[in-house]
Amino acid sequence: MKKVITTLFSMVLFFTIVLAEPFPKQINIFGVQILASEQTPENKVIHAGKILAQYLDNDEDGVVDNQAVVDQLISVGATLIMHNTENEAESSNYDFPNHEHFQDLFGFETHPDFNANSTNDAFDASLEEVLHLITHEGYAIVYPNIFGEAHGSEIANAMDDARGGYFVEIPSQYPEGAWYSYYDETCTYDCMITEYTYWALTSILGAQAYEGRLDEIGDEWTLNTPTLVQAQDTAVYAILTNSNYNLPTVLPDNEYNGFEIMLSIDEGSIPETFALHQSYPNPFNPVTNIRYDISERVQVRMEIHNIMGQRIKTLVNKEMDPGYHSVRWNGTNDMGKMLSTGMYIYTISAGEFHSVRKLVFIK
Repeated sequence: MKKVITTLFSMVLFFTIVLAEPFPKQINIFGVQILASEQTPENKVIHAGKILAQYLDNDEDGVVDNQAVVDQLISVGATLIMHNTENEAESSNYDFPNHEHFQDLFGFETHPDFNANSTNDAFDASLEEVLHLITHEGYAIVYPNIFGEAHGSEIANAMDDARGGYFVEIPSQYPEGAWYSYYDETCTYDCMITEYTYWALTSILGAQAYEGRLDEIGDEWTLNTPTLVQAQDTAVYAILTNSNYNLPTVLPDNEYNGFEIMLSIDEGSIPETFALHQSYPNPFNPVTNIRYDISERVQVRMEIHNIMGQRIKTLVNKEMDPGYHSVRWNGTNDMGKMLSTGMYIYTISAGEFHSVRKLVFIK
């Protein structure tokens, strides 16, 4: 909902100022922010958080692997911005960070079910865009001689070899034998290095080798397996596997064990409609989160029922102000007794709004 202020100018002329709203969905990972729009699905925002956490804490012990890089990201306010679609991004009125240290990621291209060891309908773009943020805003600054995105750094020299020469602008045709041949004319030399780092590292980690992937990317990058990178692009392989830089050695996925990643909902903004969202995670053990939107002050009641329709838990029963809300359920009934594994139903009644959804509890 856009906030509008109308001001009287010279007692005659009226003009309208549209104020930017804060992003309603936010996650903080080791001090690095993810800001997401209302339309971006919750599970995709959390998935992006898990990818970011695993890139920074690859052994998943809850401690960052390269503190210098994380400190640099924090110092410039490095931020991942998520809209669900490009059209939403173009028309949104959210309050963007007052700097240029952010990276876009769209919900439609984020795929939590991506499996690098199986067939996929689409690549998970969070593996790319999150890594761009980390290398461009972090590694390139902390290690300018190695990862600096300018001619003469070690990663730039490796890229020049991969492209078959040093090209400030994209050539009309890359030399025969080049294995990195990006043709996007909007991508400058430093941007080319960011992309090259992504292709090389994710190939080393095994993200680009699933069936059919080479057909999709072969016109831009041909070394899509760890073996190919190690054998042909020895320079970049040596850089990206050097333990001094603590780059990831395991491909991030939709599971992170360092700590629980929670979505923060800005309840200061007011939703336009009532809504009950799908619980996350689902199935769950031990706790799931249920989000619901209240568009006006009203009595709210949320309950858990078994598949027979019997009420077993009351989660919410009070008058509530409008906003984005959430409640957690730990699989117990009103007496605090743990329930058995199975499907359950959760319902909400808020004035004239009623909604029902299902979830699965696994002991």
